[in-house]
Amino acid sequence: MDFCVLIPYHNDFEDLVRSVNSISYDTGKFCVVIVDDGSTKKLTKYELLPRIKSGVSVSIVRLEKNQGIIVALNTGLQYILDSVNCPYIARLDCGDICDQSRFKAQVSYLNEHPDIDFLGSWCTFTNYSTSESYLYKTPTDHEAIVKEMNFRNVFIHPTVMWRRRAVELYPDNYPHAEDYGLFYRQIKKVRSAILPLSLVTCKINPNGISLKNRNAQLDSRIAVVKAMSENRILSTLGILKIKLLKILPFTLVFQLKKMLSAGLAPSDGIQILTSSTSKPKGI
Repeated sequence: MDFCVLIPYHNDFEDLVRSVNSISYDTGKFCVVIVDDGSTKKLTKYELLPRIKSGVSVSIVRLEKNQGIIVALNTGLQYILDSVNCPYIARLDCGDICDQSRFKAQVSYLNEHPDIDFLGSWCTFTNYSTSESYLYKTPTDHEAIVKEMNFRNVFIHPTVMWRRRAVELYPDNYPHAEDYGLFYRQIKKVRSAILPLSLVTCKINPNGISLKNRNAQLDSRIAVVKAMSENRILSTLGILKIKLLKILPFTLVFQLKKMLSAGLAPSDGIQILTSSTSKPKGI
């Protein structure tokens, strides 16, 4: 088995089905671990298996009560480390869709680059209600990634894949930015890279946890930069940027991304795509 995909789940069955069905790889060479974080209706294989591709190996880990994303993720990671024999572990969220080439590209890259322990990719953010999308671009080599992490999370959560030896549990002291805290901590210990391809389409959910807790998330991002950064100048600039984001409502930030996308430098990471424009191959 080449890799295992970890998916946290809570009352989102149809999006879970779409996400699992978007995983494309050789049958028998991967598995999926789903952590049901106290859903109102417990997720069962009896309900799920008829709706997904045949031959996909699925394990469901149940939390009897809803305990939040950090507990769900750490429970799933620990289960994989204890019970699944595979060299790589990947992430995906309900509602996010993988390009057909995602896992072959990531496994191939890690196989060919044994010095890289942590890998992400570019992604396409999409609001399915409005059909508006933008391509999230980032630096791709480790040194540039380390600098850019002062300003934003270079690794979009559902795009990442770890080498097993590099896996760590998520910190619980950065609410709503636990991924940023973990990834920043990891790039200080291991080498990382980003594939310059949009390999995941991430759903923008106006009613999702991230947007509902945006201010708390931004506060946690500031705490991460303060704790992790080793560059005083870049960290100061990064914190100022995050504080500016706290002043601006998300709707305005999104519109600014759309308006400025065509002329932005690659490091700014935004290229607008709409329902009428061509999307990256396979998306």
